[in-house]
Amino acid sequence: MKVPNFSVKITLSGFLAAIFCITIQADNRILIHLTHVQEKIRTQIEQEYYLENAKNHGIDKISMLTQQTPAQISAKLTKKELRKLLSPSLGGFPALYSGYLDISDPDGLITFPLRHNSPKLFIAITPEIKLVKAKENTFSYAEYIANATNPIELYAFEKKVDDKNRPYWDVQKALVPLNNKIDNLTIVILANPKNIFITEGHFITAENVQLVLPEISIVGNTDKEKIMLQILDIKQYFESITVEEKKVSDTSVQKTVTNL
Repeated sequence: MKVPNFSVKITLSGFLAAIFCITIQADNRILIHLTHVQEKIRTQIEQEYYLENAKNHGIDKISMLTQQTPAQISAKLTKKELRKLLSPSLGGFPALYSGYLDISDPDGLITFPLRHNSPKLFIAITPEIKLVKAKENTFSYAEYIANATNPIELYAFEKKVDDKNRPYWDVQKALVPLNNKIDNLTIVILANPKNIFITEGHFITAENVQLVLPEISIVGNTDKEKIMLQILDIKQYFESITVEEKKVSDTSVQKTVTNL
């Protein structure tokens, strides 16, 4: 099922992603917040599902959406199950960047120490990558595995300012390089691309020393367990992100990165 692609010119999602009841200290960071799919996208997917189902079964599309009991009851149950599929767990998505490995927590947060000065970065979504080894225990660079069984999607995120000097993120789909080499400015989320929906467009953000990216929607968990097993083969080449939590008030938890 194809997820609809909405082009949003200005939204507050990037700004809201920066507002957490936590603080992250010790270094400038990149913060990625995985969320459940927005209601308008969820509704569009549901409509697409019913229309496609009607087409496959030779049923009139309008009558399919306006059936009476008992078919209506069946449709409601199907919708309920579909919504469960559209609310997958946010935790357990591994990501790689600049020699670091992080796995999204139950709230969908991925964080890395910022290791480049450019206001631009890339997010790649693919189930598996290849490490080109320099020596037995080290690798010189990473490559995409471009074949029919290992899909790849790549997006460019660039922080800009508008004519009123307000910062925003410009998010656009990008082309995978012909040599398949993964750029140093790239965060690789190891996942099947059909599990993740990135909205293209412009997203208002707060002025911050941290790079707080616009929210990324999770629409499925396909192959997650398989991918988690695969990273055991490359985990030794990356430093894991370690975060310690400390309660500072009834409504605030301080998270401190300790492996820098």
